[in-house]
Order: sequence, then structure tokens, then C-alpha cells
Amino acid sequence: MNMELRIGILSDVHYGSDSAYQKGSKAPELLSGFLAAMDVFQPHLVVDLGDRINNIDAQRDLVHLGALVKTLGALPCALRYVLGNHDLVHLSARATEEFLGQQLMGFRIEQWQGFPLLFVNSEAQPQRSDYERLFKELGFDHDGKDRACPLIVFSHRPLLEVPLTDHKLFEAGRREHFPWGQELLSGLIDQGFSPICLNGHLHWNHLLAARQVTQITLPSLVDRWQAGVPAGSFSTLRIRSGGIHLEVRGKLPANYDLNIEMG
Repeated sequence: MNMELRIGILSDVHYGSDSAYQKGSKAPELLSGFLAAMDVFQPHLVVDLGDRINNIDAQRDLVHLGALVKTLGALPCALRYVLGNHDLVHLSARATEEFLGQQLMGFRIEQWQGFPLLFVNSEAQPQRSDYERLFKELGFDHDGKDRACPLIVFSHRPLLEVPLTDHKLFEAGRREHFPWGQELLSGLIDQGFSPICLNGHLHWNHLLAARQVTQITLPSLVDRWQAGVPAGSFSTLRIRSGGIHLEVRGKLPANYDLNIEMG
């Protein structure tokens, strides 16, 4: 069976006001470019990796979130969201879930075109029951030795630590990953999965490969600290039986080819 899954990915839109490097006022214009690209790419799914708003206060955050959701609603495909830290400054996770009409807390697993996708809330410590439900849904009652299909994991923060040397937004030595990420990944690896982890938060391109994990950090739609102007970054992901291709578009382009046997 030669299936293909196409996913469009946004991260760190920071819709709303401008800050030192995030030009949130440019989000509507840049989102128009994203919609035009998706019209050509024809994704099955679009995933937003969080930090949808440049938080101001609860009232204006809801207005900006609503404007973003309305814009993305023009896409003729499904939408999935994960929580980012800026999304939760003035709005609760529960309120955001209700507004978006999706489960955002804990873990959630979905199958698309025969490929498993895992959506992770990186902004709260999961409960033991969250792990138990996840493992059960993934079929962890087997030894996993016959699993060849990688698991695509979406989160806002990275699961593994990323060195922040020469990073203008975060001081070197700061920990911006979630500390329980290694526990989650170890559990997945022990069952035979090869996690492909995609995250935002750090506003730059970064590849990290460790053990059986590939972690790719994606840049922001509106950040200008590297390009001097809003980067307009978004990504397109193609998953086929022969492997995975991820392309970062905009002013900070990158391409990643993962030749993994999909089973």
C-alpha cells in the first residue's frame, strides 16, 4: 500500500501586538500567504504548534484567538492545535479547549492515512493515568518488536533539551524543554517506536538526533530576530511508505529527509 499523508504546520503565530522580535501585527498578512501555499499543497491536516497569540489580557487574547481561528477555518482540511505557553498567560487550558472545541490537555493519539500522530500538551506535567491511557491506545500490550512505523509527535516545547548558545530570545543554559519528555520518549522507544518529534517555541531551525529519536524545532511565522524581518515560516510535511520529507518555507528555509521504513 503506497499511502501519503500531507500535513501543513504553523508555529508561534503570536497574533496580536508587536513585541521586541515578534511582529504579531503582521500575522494576518503572513497567514494569507500560508493559506495560499496550503491551497497548492492540499494538506489532509494542518497542525498549529502553539503560541497562537501575543498575550495582552483575557479579552483581547480571545479576540485575537478568534481572528486566527476564523482565518484558518478557510482551510478545506482538518485543524489540530497544541497548547503553547503564551496561549495560557490569561486564558486557561480548559477555556481554550472549549473555545477551540478540541482536547488539548494530556496526550491524544490519532490515525491519519494509516500513520499514527501523537499530540502532546507540553505546558503541564501529565498524570500517570495519562500515560496509561496513551500506552493502552497505542497497543502497548505487545512487545513492539514488529513495529516499523515511526510515531509523529507534535508539541509546543521540545521534548529533549536544545542548546541555546547564541540565541537572542533565551539565555544560554536555560531549560526550555519539558523535563518529563525523556520519560515519554523512553516509554515509546521501549515499545519499538521511533519518535519523530516536531515542536516550536524556540523560533529557529534545529535538528537533534539521539538514540531512536529525531527532534526538529521549527521557526516562528512572525519572529524577526534571525531574518531581520518577520520570517513568514511554516512547514509542509509529507509522510509516505518510503520515508518522511519536511520542508520549512519562508525566509529561514530548511529541508529534512528521513529515510525510514514505514512498514
